[in-house]
Formats: sequence, structure tokens, C-alpha cells
Amino acid sequence: MQTSILGPAIRKLRQSKKMTQAELSRLTGFTQNTVSQHENGRRTLDEKAIAKYAQALGTTPQKLYDLFSDKRTPETSAIIDATVQKMTKLHPARQKNVYAYVRNQFEEQTNINNVINFPAKSDDSDDAEITLSSGRSTAAGAPIDGDYQDSNRTSMVMPRSEVPSGADEVVTIAGDSMEPDLKEGSQQFIHYQPVPDYNGQVVIVSIQDDFQDDGVTCKKFFRDGDQVRLASINPKYDDMIFSADRIRVIATVIPPFNRKPLNTNESDKGND
Repeated sequence: MQTSILGPAIRKLRQSKKMTQAELSRLTGFTQNTVSQHENGRRTLDEKAIAKYAQALGTTPQKLYDLFSDKRTPETSAIIDATVQKMTKLHPARQKNVYAYVRNQFEEQTNINNVINFPAKSDDSDDAEITLSSGRSTAAGAPIDGDYQDSNRTSMVMPRSEVPSGADEVVTIAGDSMEPDLKEGSQQFIHYQPVPDYNGQVVIVSIQDDFQDDGVTCKKFFRDGDQVRLASINPKYDDMIFSADRIRVIATVIPPFNRKPLNTNESDKGND
């Protein structure tokens, strides 16, 4: 029997044991990318794989199934069954949209426990703190594996005065196709937003493909009818053109770009 439903149970148990995906990878013999795909339900698990995970996590296959089902009530079971029935009638691209939404909801729920806590300050002060998602990268070039980046997601606490209005997450730019505006390795604030405000806005998008994993990239967004053009700022890169149903906008990048690194303080600089 093959299944993908145990991924969340494996992830939940791994996190409860304070175990990283890299550690679970070593214990099971699967690559870290495979572990990520198993946990996100993007790759099926056969009985042999389930047994490996159970052994690595110090449990039994049956307890993994119990962990998956322990929160299902008659009401939630009916909702899940109805959702699955409707999903089977959707176009594959729309099925991926539904799955992406569910995956994001699960990520937000499970990452609540990953917040890095610092001493709290009064909310009405200029230095009041705010919690943002962090730890993920986005390509500024060829799309990168969105699921692998999701596995790196955590949270960070920052002074509110350093966070622009509307910011939901801090991401790192991987690649040079958006230079000089967004430099490779720079950290950028993004705002979760499924529809850009205007053509030419810098956005984070997921490129959906029936034949390979979705990729995530950072580009200027241009919509023209049923087509989307993703444009680089660096002139050495060509534009990418896709049918609109293959592009899912995740967020917009908040200007100004290329702020100083978030882990650098003015007090760290020496005198000339």
C-alpha cells in the first residue's frame, strides 16, 4: 500500500522530538529533499518507507496512523471527504492551487512553535517587537524548489521600527538576475498578496508544472491576457513567458530594496 497522508504525522513527531530534517535523513537513508517531499505529501510512502520513519522516530507504523487520525472528528472527516471529492473534478493546475493553500496553512500552524523568542518590550514603544516568518530563500534566476525552502521556514523577532508596513516575511535572494536592485544574498521584506498591484511590480511567484516540482522565483510581473511575462532586471537574463494558469503569485517585494543586512547593527561598525 502506498500513501502520502502520513507526511504531516511524521513531521509533527519529528518536530516534537526537536529533530531536524537533516537528522531524520541520516537515520532513514532518504535524502533531505525526499524527507521534505514525504512530509509535505508530495511523494507517496510505501510500507517499507513508513517502517523506516517509524524506527527512526522511535515509534511504530500504527502509531503514525493514530497520530494522523487522532484529530479527525465526524465533522472534520466529512469536510475532508467533501474537499477531496471536489478536488478530483478540478483541472490539475487548480488542484495544485488548492494543495498549495493547504500546505501554507499547515506551515503557518506548525511554525508557530519555531519562533525565536527575545525579551518582550512594551507594545506602545518605538522599539516594540514584531514576529516575522524567515529562513527561506527565493531565486532571482532559475526557479528553486519551493518545498525544500518551506522546510527551512522559521520565525524571527525584530524591532517594529525596522519593519516596513505590511511586511509578512523576510526572504533571502538567491541569484543575480534581479541585480542591481535586489542583490544576491540580500534580505528582502515581502507582503503576502495573491494579485500584484500593477504590471512591473516585483513579486515572488510559484511556477507550476505537471511534470516537475513547482519552482519559486523573484521577478517583475507583467500580465497580458492569458499570458504572464516574468522579467529580470539584470539585462543578461531573458524574460520568461508562461500561461497565466501556471503562475501563482505568492507575495510582493516591499521597496526600498537592498536594506542593510538584518543581522548588522550600526554599533558593530568600527571607527575609521
